[in-house]
Amino acid sequence: MDDKIARLVAGEPQREWLCRCSDDDEEMAVCTVGVASGDVEVFGPEYRGYFRLRSSEIAVFRRALDEAITLAEEDLARKAARPAESAPQSSKR
Repeated sequence: MDDKIARLVAGEPQREWLCRCSDDDEEMAVCTVGVASGDVEVFGPEYRGYFRLRSSEIAVFRRALDEAITLAEEDLARKAARPAESAPQSSKR
C-alpha cells in the first residue's frame, strides 16, 4: 500500500485516514479514522461500526492501543520463531 496520503487542501493538516483492516469474514476491508471538532472518530468497514473519542478518552484509547500493539508484535515474533525452533534436524550418515 502506498504510504502517501492525499490531502484535500495543500498545507492543511490531514483530518481523515483510510486504513486497511479485516472484516468479520476476514476479508480485506477499509476502516476510517477522522478528526472532527477535537474528537477522534473511528468507522469500521463499510461504516458498519462507529465510535467517537473525546478529550481524555483519546489518551486512554491511545495507551490501550499502544499496549495491544506491543503484545501483538510479541505474539508475531514468537510465532515467527517457532518454525525455526521446531524444524527437523537432518541426520548425516
